Amino acid sequence: MKIPLSDNSIRRRIVDMSANIDKRVSESMENSKFAIQVDESSDISGRAQLLAYVRFISNNEIITQFLCCREVEKHTRGQDIFQTLSEYMEKLKISWNSCVKICTDGAPSVIRNVMGLV
Repeated sequence: MKIPLSDNSIRRRIVDMSANIDKRVSESMENSKFAIQVDESSDISGRAQLLAYVRFISNNEIITQFLCCREVEKHTRGQDIFQTLSEYMEKLKISWNSCVKICTDGAPSVIRNVMGLV
């Protein structure tokens, strides 16, 4: 006999898996310098999404790891992108002091001198 799962059960399992991935990534990045690659895009509903990847060295191996996909709540200005990414990094206890490089696609909201992410 098969027992169907409720929406809440499925949601809870997805949240648990996501938390586990966050934990593993933050643990593997502990005490490591890292480079981060960010890109902002819009989904099919027109909401801005921020994608971030990190690259770091762990056990003498270069690791490239998906970090996050976060909705940019307000606008797609550099400060909003930075705030979204910073809040996520703070949640994982990842310090900007360990960031050695930032790679972007060169969009104005990311590279502007005054209000850009970089």
